[in-house]
Amino acid sequence: MRAPHHPRQHERLKALRALGILDTPREPKYDAIVELVAEICEAPIAVINLIDESRQWFKAEVGLGVRETPLVTSLCAHVILQPGLTIISDTLADGRMCDNPMCIESPNLRFYAGMCLETADGLPIGTLCVLDTRPRDLSLMQRNFLKVVGDQVMNHITVSQRLRESELLRQELRESEIRFRQTFENAAVGVAHVRLDGQWLEVNQTLCDILGYSREELQTKTFQDITHPDDLNADLAYVRRLMAGELQNYGMDKRYIRKDGSRVWCGLTVALRRDATGEPLYFISVVRDISERKAGQEHQEFLLGELAHRMKNQLAIVQAMANQTARNASSLKQFQEKFSERVQGLAVATDVLLTQGWSGAQLCDLIQRQLSPFVPAPDRLECDGPNVTISIDATQTIGLALHELATNAIKHGAWSSTVGRVKVSWQFVTNGATGNNLRVTWVEQDGPVVEAPTRKGFGRVVIEQMAAQRIGGEAKLEFAPKGLRWT
Repeated sequence: MRAPHHPRQHERLKALRALGILDTPREPKYDAIVELVAEICEAPIAVINLIDESRQWFKAEVGLGVRETPLVTSLCAHVILQPGLTIISDTLADGRMCDNPMCIESPNLRFYAGMCLETADGLPIGTLCVLDTRPRDLSLMQRNFLKVVGDQVMNHITVSQRLRESELLRQELRESEIRFRQTFENAAVGVAHVRLDGQWLEVNQTLCDILGYSREELQTKTFQDITHPDDLNADLAYVRRLMAGELQNYGMDKRYIRKDGSRVWCGLTVALRRDATGEPLYFISVVRDISERKAGQEHQEFLLGELAHRMKNQLAIVQAMANQTARNASSLKQFQEKFSERVQGLAVATDVLLTQGWSGAQLCDLIQRQLSPFVPAPDRLECDGPNVTISIDATQTIGLALHELATNAIKHGAWSSTVGRVKVSWQFVTNGATGNNLRVTWVEQDGPVVEAPTRKGFGRVVIEQMAAQRIGGEAKLEFAPKGLRWT
């Protein structure tokens, strides 16, 4: 004996399991139904029976005392093959059931009446049935009652499924809302819902921190209220295009005015939320604090401007060096040698500036770096003075002057002899007219007797004029017989 299979068995089993009723606990409403059906139909046994793949399971039963039986002994497995109400007055006279153990042995089921339970798609999932141990029939009233109650049982099952699905959906919505709130509140960027007129609706704490307002304060304002006037027109122009459907979203850098009056640069991204008909609902704004990036850009622009300025100054110095060197050179070779030396002197000053981030230089470092290629021996240069940082212009012009002084000392001055020495010193001095000034002094000793030159070359122009003019100071060159002195 084998249990029959429905032609749409796979779909039928899928529909049954989708109802979520198998193996659920007993429920009073279903128990009451089978008790009433048994009483009205005057039957000792009544069940709500669900036909699974290899068993029949009873959602409710009266008179059987079990919750399931094997499918091979199921009478209902045959009945679900046809829709509506099935009456079998004597099971032993029915070819489908005459050899069923449930009929020829205990409990000796001889009478069966069952209403097929079908889904809206016409897929049978089980029956509402009554059974008796003697052959018999149902009255017309009992038949109609069994049909009506069978339909109600199916409605109960379907409604229960929908209620469970609704509860699951509500739970999913609650969990989704919780996840959204957690993401909204803990986002590393400011997030807000903004009304179409610009008023802040929902704002997260990060946005409040960026803009310097409490949540309550911010929600009484519009984005127009706290947008920097210079950025408002561009923002509103984007909003108009967004509302007109020309843009899906827009992004811009703009300034907000914080509660304390300070300005904060922010990267803004805005999208428009619409309803199912396309009508605008509200804006979704994402705000990032980009103050550091903007400060970096401004600093970079400043540095580029400074670099351009310094390059112009450098080129002006190089041009003056070239002109003056050419004017005093007796040959192209002499010009090349002299000009190369002076460019090298300027390069040393530039290297010192680069190590200090082009912000100035330590005077002691400049002197050591500029003079080290020329000093015959370490004991023939003495440096003395406090720790002091000089400006960029001072670094370049004093560096050039030191280069020219060192070149002269090698060729004609203290370092041209075997014992001559140079002392470079610097100190702060008080001047009644100009206040606290820095004085730098170059003194040569023990070199050949000094004679004042008969002509004034570029080196002397640098030493006497350029250094003083570019830093607003004074320069004095003395050709004392015992040694050259520059202040």
